[in-house]
Formats: sequence, structure tokens, C-alpha cells
Amino acid sequence: MPLFIVREGEGEKEAMPALVNKLGLYYGFDLPHHSADRHSWKRLVVTERQVVDTCELARRTPGCKALLITRDADNDQQGPDCPRFKAPEAARWARALNLPFPVAPVMFYKEFETLFLAGAGGMAGQPVRNRHGVEVATIASQAASHPSPEHPPHPKGWVSTHLLPGSGYKPTIFQAPLTRLLDPAAMEASGLSSYRRLVSALRFLAENLGVTGAVYPPAREGA
Repeated sequence: MPLFIVREGEGEKEAMPALVNKLGLYYGFDLPHHSADRHSWKRLVVTERQVVDTCELARRTPGCKALLITRDADNDQQGPDCPRFKAPEAARWARALNLPFPVAPVMFYKEFETLFLAGAGGMAGQPVRNRHGVEVATIASQAASHPSPEHPPHPKGWVSTHLLPGSGYKPTIFQAPLTRLLDPAAMEASGLSSYRRLVSALRFLAENLGVTGAVYPPAREGA
């Protein structure tokens, strides 16, 4: 019963399954994501047409039991790109399709890398290893979590300067290894809204496997 993940960048191909597995183990929900090649799609999901097309692709794909749609909330072509408003909008578009599996649109405030600003303190001095166990960098020993992780306008630049000085941050190289270093307890304590929404969305998907028309976030009464 694989979870299908829609992601924005190439770096998330490994990073998102790693994050889902880590959170599943920590919080105790089961959302197997079997293959980053077959169950992970790189798609832009900003407009209603893009969300609908993605959901319908999942409907036509055998084996899809849950759909997690993710993207960075850094697109201002459609107006203010705030997850507080845009995620419920995407959920409304998905809800109208009455899909035979649960769906959860989740947006990372500014960028996926905002998670690293919140969790930087727990990474200080640690080796960064790729999926083969080869060390590709070392986190700066003085690294500390940003006190307001949603504030910096360019999270990727902050990561490059404060976590990987001298190495430079490249999502395809570092996104998955840094994700594997995140400590869920520290992330929970950070109060980061993107993290809180992701955890709630994954729990919702796990609790609604097989439920037709289930979409996170739920519709508000009167909406």
C-alpha cells in the first residue's frame, strides 16, 4: 500500500521518503513509500489545473493508496503564497475530485530547507553522509538553530553559510543527508509551522487509508 509523493525538486526525491520514514518511526504511523523511482513524482502543483491533473494521474496509477503533495511556498505569481491560505485552497480542489484514497497538500514555508534552520542545533559537528555511507561534508561545530526559522528570505543560502561553510549547499547532494540528521524531538520543540502541518498531514493519511474523499486539511464548517 504505497504512499505516492509529489515533490518540487530533484533533491526531495530521496529527502521526502527519508523524512516520511523518520516521522513514521517517531510518531508511530505506517505510511510505506516503496520506491523513490516509481512512487515519487516531480511536478509543479501551484494552479488548480496542476493540482487536478496530478490527482487524476494518481487516480489512474495502480497501487496508489495515499497521496502527499508537497511544494515550497515561494511562488508569488498567484499572489501571496502563504501555506495558511494556499494549502486549504489546494485541498478544496482535491476534495471536489472525490478520490478513492486520502490526499494531503503540504507547503513548506518559503522552502523545504526551512526545516534545516529549525533543526540546525542538533546537527552541530556531525558528519554528513550520502546514502552509501560516504562522508560528503561536516556540519559546522558552532551550528545553532535559527531562533525564527521562518524569517530568513533565502533558507538555502542560510544553510550554505551556517551549516556547510566551504562546501556550499546543493540540494541534490545535501538535502537527503541533512534530512536524515533531523531530530524530530528538536523539530517539535521548534514550533515550526511547516513541520507541524507535515506531521498532521502524514498522521491524517495513515488514519484514512482506504477512505474515499478524505483530504487534509479538512474543510472548515461553513467554508
